[in-house]
Amino acid sequence: AAYASNLYWGKGGASANPDNLWTTAANWYTDAGETTVSASVPLATDDVFFNTTPDNALGGTISVTGNITANSLTFNTSVATTLSQGSSTRTFTLGGGGITVNSGAGNATLGTSTASLLVEASASQTWTNNATTTLNSRRLGASNTATGPVTVTLNAASTGTISFSLAVTDSPDTTKKLALVIDSAGTGNVSMVTSTFTGGLFVKRGLLSSSGNMGGGSVLLGDTSGSNDARIHLTGIATNNITVQA
Repeated sequence: AAYASNLYWGKGGASANPDNLWTTAANWYTDAGETTVSASVPLATDDVFFNTTPDNALGGTISVTGNITANSLTFNTSVATTLSQGSSTRTFTLGGGGITVNSGAGNATLGTSTASLLVEASASQTWTNNATTTLNSRRLGASNTATGPVTVTLNAASTGTISFSLAVTDSPDTTKKLALVIDSAGTGNVSMVTSTFTGGLFVKRGLLSSSGNMGGGSVLLGDTSGSNDARIHLTGIATNNITVQA
């Protein structure tokens, strides 16, 4: 059986591990202090942190040369961090731990080109941006390996944003529906392009910007209790029916 571990990205000095490959075990440590090198790269049960404390200001581009997994991602790095898949499409299967960008962290970018890194949610999860910077995932979808429908809750908790550059989708085999919940505690917005996910959209709190159709399911705007603002800003044409809740 696989047991969950915390794994920290760190270079141990640029000359020690200069390849910047996710698939190099020597780039991963089992402690934030960067004293013990991991025996393996992150597994599906592991929680991943960027970076170790000694390399907190390292940042840069991490090359993804194959399909990867993790239970969660946490960004503490004070400068920008990018996961780049190069010219080939790769899959990043992300478990129920979701993504957290902590206060003071730089931009976090998942995927860098049209080929892109497809982030597939294998379980319901929350993505929270506590920083003033941007969390950008070029692609998001449900995973074929999910046991049922998947809900991803998005929380722009400060002034930073959460954005998707390409369509948000159901699973590649279309059997697992993806739903989005916008529940932002801060003033930052969530933005996406025309998308095809069919599990539904609930803008409970905060601002969603969209350039077109907000998936193919139901769209709910506003919570049924409390006095939080919930807004949708359309920059293009959408054919969704929107139900406004008190």
